[in-house]
Amino acid sequence: MCRRVCYALPLPMLLLLLCAAHQARGRDLPQYLKACSEKDSNLNECALKNGRAAIPYLVKGDPSIRLLPMDPQQITEMVVDDKGLKFIMRDIVVLGQANVQLQDVRVLLKERRLEIDLFFPMLDMSFKYNVSGKVLVLPLDGSGTGTMKLENLTVSYIINYEPFNKGGTDYMKATVVDSRVEVGHLTINLQNLFNGDKFLGENTNKVLNENWKALVEEVGPAMYESDRAIAQNLVDTLFDGVPYRKVVLE
Repeated sequence: MCRRVCYALPLPMLLLLLCAAHQARGRDLPQYLKACSEKDSNLNECALKNGRAAIPYLVKGDPSIRLLPMDPQQITEMVVDDKGLKFIMRDIVVLGQANVQLQDVRVLLKERRLEIDLFFPMLDMSFKYNVSGKVLVLPLDGSGTGTMKLENLTVSYIINYEPFNKGGTDYMKATVVDSRVEVGHLTINLQNLFNGDKFLGENTNKVLNENWKALVEEVGPAMYESDRAIAQNLVDTLFDGVPYRKVVLE
């Protein structure tokens, strides 16, 4: 089983990892990122308010935290190889992340856990693809260009964090333990299926769209695991070499 993706994490993930932590000495947060104290009795509300205020700035990108512009977003490759289906998307362009809404933030200090809920009204994807195998008992074979539209998309992350000691200094170790996605509606169109057979291609796309919920259930788990791996890669990059107490003050 293979689930691989070369992808940049949706921007609010980075935002909230920063906003949920208190201001750290030795590295200032960008001016538009307002930190919250872990002693704040309304910590969740503070993180939610500050996170929402910062999103318009972050969506433009910020070189100081190595954050590229997020809309449009370019993805090199996404691969689903699971349950008899191999679906490869390349040169992916995603539109719509600028409209992301931060729905909720839950900071569980005793458990050292952060929970985040994001909502995307619509994401439009265009890509090149190669596909072979079966999905929904339908045979799929072909290569060409494709589009996918995701509507009313909710993405939830659970991140555990803890200090680890190296050379007498505690550093931050954050682990994305879960990533879950709920899709309100999906529309997909794959051009040039079955070597350009118009009849088979049009009817296959029709069946896929008529059964989009079943398609999400069948292919979704592999995509969600890819999303979790995406988040983990960014978290590792973000906290590498950062002392724990510069992220979470006592």
